[in-house]
Amino acid sequence: MTVNVFHGLKYFIASKRNLSLPREEQALYEQFVKILDSRGAIQTDKLEDADFLCPAFATIRQQLIAEARDIPLLRLRTVVDYNEVQYNIPLPKKNSEASPWLFNPKECIFDGVYVACGNDLSTGDKEVIIALVLALGGNWDAEITDRTTHFVTVLDNNEKAKKRSDIIRVLPHWIDTCAQLKRPLDEGIYRFPNPTVQTDCMYDGRIKKSAPPKQQIRFTHGMNLAENLMSLAPVSGLLDGFEFRIDDDAPNSQIIRRLIESSGGKVVNKFTLLKAPYNTVNIYICQYRDAPFYSEYLSSGDAVVVSPLWLYYILHTESCISPLQNIFHHPLPVQTLYKDNYSIAITNYVGESRQYLQFLIESLGARYAPALNAETDCLVACQAAGPKYEAAIEWDLLAVNHIYLEYCYAEYNLFTPARIRYLTYQQGGSLLPTVGQQALNLATLRRLDAETNHSDTRLRFKRTNNESTTETSFGPTQKRPRPATVISSLAAEKPATQSPPAMPQYRLLITGVSEFKRLRQVQALISAAPNWEMTEDPLTATHVVARGIYRTAKLLASLAHAPTYLNVSFLTVSAESGTLADPADPRFALHDEETERALGRRLPEILARARVFHAQGGLLQGYTFHLTAGIKGGFEVIDGLIRVHGGNPSVYLAKATSRIAEDCIPSRVVVGTSGEITEKVIMVTIPEQTAFLRAFRKHVPNGLCFSGEWLLTCILKMELDFDESHTLKIA
Repeated sequence: MTVNVFHGLKYFIASKRNLSLPREEQALYEQFVKILDSRGAIQTDKLEDADFLCPAFATIRQQLIAEARDIPLLRLRTVVDYNEVQYNIPLPKKNSEASPWLFNPKECIFDGVYVACGNDLSTGDKEVIIALVLALGGNWDAEITDRTTHFVTVLDNNEKAKKRSDIIRVLPHWIDTCAQLKRPLDEGIYRFPNPTVQTDCMYDGRIKKSAPPKQQIRFTHGMNLAENLMSLAPVSGLLDGFEFRIDDDAPNSQIIRRLIESSGGKVVNKFTLLKAPYNTVNIYICQYRDAPFYSEYLSSGDAVVVSPLWLYYILHTESCISPLQNIFHHPLPVQTLYKDNYSIAITNYVGESRQYLQFLIESLGARYAPALNAETDCLVACQAAGPKYEAAIEWDLLAVNHIYLEYCYAEYNLFTPARIRYLTYQQGGSLLPTVGQQALNLATLRRLDAETNHSDTRLRFKRTNNESTTETSFGPTQKRPRPATVISSLAAEKPATQSPPAMPQYRLLITGVSEFKRLRQVQALISAAPNWEMTEDPLTATHVVARGIYRTAKLLASLAHAPTYLNVSFLTVSAESGTLADPADPRFALHDEETERALGRRLPEILARARVFHAQGGLLQGYTFHLTAGIKGGFEVIDGLIRVHGGNPSVYLAKATSRIAEDCIPSRVVVGTSGEITEKVIMVTIPEQTAFLRAFRKHVPNGLCFSGEWLLTCILKMELDFDESHTLKIA
């Protein structure tokens, strides 16, 4: 007896003419229709009346319309499985909860996976594996068949599986870790004949670095979006059949309009009514979720709501995807979850994934912390390894993976981090390939929009200007001194598993000129120039623009490698001419007669000395420093400057007491065989720290005590002046 498992359900399917199917897929198309009709389904030519749609036989425009109207996307494999096994399970209809029968990228991480288990697994283990695979969109076979894609085993003793080169033999750990993270992971470290997840996780007592990840996300965050849009080239015909309505809050709306029209799209003030065969789709572009028509189009489904980043993505990749597949392809919320002073640091993320997480942190209302200290509230780690992760564990800080932040943003709620999903890492592997896989749920977005419209008290209102050019110093703002073991942002974190990208010829750092009115125009010119790049990293900048030789943290740090210094006229001329000026032009060389006179040294001489010290390891090479609270410039800044100039900032003296342990302050100064001092110990403090000064004098008779002012001046002059007149006296 035939089971009508699709009885009464209406389905929409595009005509073969609209799909332009190859010959081999036309037979599958006809089989698909035959199965549905024979099992009680009813075909409809009105998409809005359909109970489900199969993405395999629908245009991208029809898929976008179906998604906006909350019409389930049924996987092709589901229809075939229903026909073969004749499950008598009712299919979910519109507005139903997530189900493995539906094509839901958020839940179906095992979509297309057919698993068979080895006899070396216990019955209990098999049942758990089968349940996980089925619940997360996969399929299970009692034994190896022609469609089996994965064979789960521990002993790898199945000869039939070994003979099949198309079957991936994996440890059960792969299923378990994927399920815990709800992310599809690469099988590499779990794969036979040489799985490394058990043997490679430890190496000489330390976590072994994993192989470089196979992929990295691209174009998934909104940093420098306006400049990136300006650099885009239109793609002819890509947006044929798309009608766009651009909200006033969308940045660079004129550029967006030009890109749309040049790529075949149409910009309108009012949308055309959708009708079969649905070859036109309405797209509403806005930056924030408080846009005038956001709620209307989100709830009605008359238009697909997207952010400008979605347009940037599809033009850059020349492929159209659902805006719900990436959390930033949908407009940004105008409210924040975290308080302004909540700080989050990240580690082991590089390139686009690092920028993506920085943007995510700021979008949640938290503060991105370039450096980790005891005041940091949370660390987001890609691996359970590295100095930052070890320090976070030692200091009892919250350490989670990026999935926690992504899920909080997607649901826009702060969940408890004490769940295995947010604390799971791959042993000997990296979670980097899973960054950016979090999808959005239309029902959740509608619920959040309804809650926001009815109550503004649950979350604080804050709009984030992601294109701000306000200058910030390196390192987080210090509230109180942190422990000795510091992971500074100036000691650039470059995992050995990731080869550094090629540097542009010119990397421009701008410091002390945030009030320059045409700065954004210059930044756009730099973004469009192939050999130029803006940077906030003083250690990699090739050119630094400043108003004078000021003691800013960035300028002092950049002296460690002596880049070229330019005056503000370089920016002015570039902005006025519309092209970047030649940085080698003598007119743009930085001069500051007043500061140079006070230092007794001109800038070219300072740079010449800096290059010499750079070749020798830095101005402060061979010196150990002890820092106390209250020093001029701030503890974090002084600590970072000591590191980048080759010094060693040692333990932090946490309590003002005259009893300082021998392991806190070295008991002697290292002296060479000929009597010369080979290592100097210097305390940088303030006169009010009398307890520290007395203890330091007692334990280190030959030690030197100076102020933070002394150290900053020495770095600016590129000369250590140990004249007794500069030493601090005990009050």
